[in-house]
Amino acid sequence: MIEDPRKRTTGEKALMTDEETGRAVWRMSHSPYHDKHTYYDICPWSPDGTQIVFSSVHPSHLPEPRQSVAKTDKGNIFIMTLTDLSMRWLVGECHFNTHIGCFPMWTPDGKYIIYGEEGDPHAFFIVDVATGVQRNIPGVFPRQVSHDGTRVLCQSAWRGGC
Repeated sequence: MIEDPRKRTTGEKALMTDEETGRAVWRMSHSPYHDKHTYYDICPWSPDGTQIVFSSVHPSHLPEPRQSVAKTDKGNIFIMTLTDLSMRWLVGECHFNTHIGCFPMWTPDGKYIIYGEEGDPHAFFIVDVATGVQRNIPGVFPRQVSHDGTRVLCQSAWRGGC
């Protein structure tokens, strides 16, 4: 039986030592779940530096990978608070793949998380971090939020772009 991801609230920090440098390495999540940050150019840190957003899926929800990437609609998005390493489930049933997770990213004001659906059709969602209320913008996949938070760069399978 798979545990309800909304009950995953306690810190899971594990401290390890890098064999090469001898430096301490913190593993922030340590569970059977498959946890992912968005992508190398998308910062998981909140604008005020107090929280991290990440996406997660239980391994039993991942099918065999196709072209080295496994995909599912059973992803979850969490916010981890860095003062006590507590985690809060924000949203579930998200499109997740083993390359980019659910692709969550912060808006510059820290009030919203934007995440994408790579499926057919593409879509993106804007989630209020305080309330969990979300709205859907169909047809496009988010890629970057502008520095002032007024625009979202998207990609689309539609001819002519987004």
